[in-house]
Amino acid sequence: ALIVLIAVHSASAVDAEEAAAGAVDVMLVIDNSGSMRKNDPQFLTPKTVRAFLDRLPDNAHVGMVLFDQRARLLQPLTDLSQTDARQRLGKSLEKLDYRGKFTDSAAGIERAVYELKTAGRAHARRSIIFLTDGIVDTGDRQKDAELTRWLKADLAAECSSAHIRILGVAFTENADFPLIQVLASRTGGGYFRAT
Repeated sequence: ALIVLIAVHSASAVDAEEAAAGAVDVMLVIDNSGSMRKNDPQFLTPKTVRAFLDRLPDNAHVGMVLFDQRARLLQPLTDLSQTDARQRLGKSLEKLDYRGKFTDSAAGIERAVYELKTAGRAHARRSIIFLTDGIVDTGDRQKDAELTRWLKADLAAECSSAHIRILGVAFTENADFPLIQVLASRTGGGYFRAT
């Protein structure tokens, strides 16, 4: 539990420092696959995300994507200076249930990129915080390999040119660390192990 908190707080500390100097837009991309039940048995992710939200300054804009076999925008980029913004984001976490059959991380990250590109502020530092316990798993190995290549090459390049950093937090040693590391290094982000 403590390691999970430290990992996400490390990511948030970076954003909090940058926020002091300017605006920050952050998309949280959260794994809702069934394997997360085993890797987060105490269901700490919602508590950790709420703690992360509490650390961000009011000039931050935050959105949330939940992914399993598909990606869902739970909350569009939301101005934290709005009266009920943190409450709405926290309420969105109630949809997290770890009942998804697959892990389509590519769909989750792509949805977050789209939100940052279409609704993000031009002057803001943009980041994706990617929380997962596994690998790309759509139930089709060939498609998984193609999506992994697409993430590492095309989407990472798109994020880099759009100045979107990806910070990955892996919950198990079974996570696709090469993928998480490539996304982090090619976008100027970082990665954390929270096993």
